[in-house]
Amino acid sequence: MKKLLLTNDIHQLNQIPFGDDFISLELKFIETCWFANITFKGKTVNGLRLVSGVLLCRGLNYPFDFIIDDKGLELDPFDVESFTSDTFDLLLVERDEMTQLRGYEVE
Repeated sequence: MKKLLLTNDIHQLNQIPFGDDFISLELKFIETCWFANITFKGKTVNGLRLVSGVLLCRGLNYPFDFIIDDKGLELDPFDVESFTSDTFDLLLVERDEMTQLRGYEVE
């Protein structure tokens, strides 16, 4: 897993190199929650709420996923500085890890 470096901007766009392409990860902080829009190879999912301890793209069949490490707090990211204060980490679950979890590879 790879830790993503985020800012405390309430609206941010991250282009994450992945294989020969990029994952577009748009994050928005609204009230007390972080939300994500994720685009990869023309397939987009909008409005994912960032919650701790679960695969965020479950069921989308991407060759990657994201997970929030709450470092044992058992809380979801709740503050604009959740990721810059080292309280939470947003982790990219890479292709080989997803293959191990699923038991098959996805393009």
